[in-house]
Amino acid sequence: GLGGMRVRSLGPERATHQRGRRAPARDGPHPRWGPAVAEPTSPWEAAPEVEWSVAEASASSVLEPDGCVTYEPQRTLDGQPETAWNDGVDGDPTGEWLESTFDTPVRIARSEVRNGYDKTVGDLDLFDANARVRDLTIETEDTSTEAQLSDPREPQSIGGPTAAACRVRVVVDSVYKGSRFTDVAVSEVAFFGTEDSDDTCAD
Repeated sequence: GLGGMRVRSLGPERATHQRGRRAPARDGPHPRWGPAVAEPTSPWEAAPEVEWSVAEASASSVLEPDGCVTYEPQRTLDGQPETAWNDGVDGDPTGEWLESTFDTPVRIARSEVRNGYDKTVGDLDLFDANARVRDLTIETEDTSTEAQLSDPREPQSIGGPTAAACRVRVVVDSVYKGSRFTDVAVSEVAFFGTEDSDDTCAD
């Protein structure tokens, strides 16, 4: 495994994304991430990388719903920056994580993260009010990649890891503090790569 659950831990939940090996093909640029097909970034793979569908999404903890507004990890897959996963621990969110699971092994060329909670309610800007990820670690079954995000609202690209993976976990190592709340928010995540084999990922 990749480590134990923390408080208010959720088991893997079915994501609202389409199940399958690849995200649906699109004509023209993706509204969030740019071109649906990007140039390969590594010499080991001649095929173009594509955005890969996530079969399941889970998290270490989840903030309690606020009325009809919820903060499950599936919110990072819905294509709407005004929704987000928020952690559910009291205080410092260091060590909290998001995990994505694929149906088939994927050789990931890059990951993309849209940081924070990009929503305004009245005069309250929830991007500034909530914490955002600063330092993170991207873990697969066999690799670990550290990275640092800047603090804009736009998606940010992180290279690798290039090993084949059935699961990818994004671990929060430090945050940009929110002006009002301590919980960390992530609006969107996406993974780009190529199929590693015709095998399926075991449960």
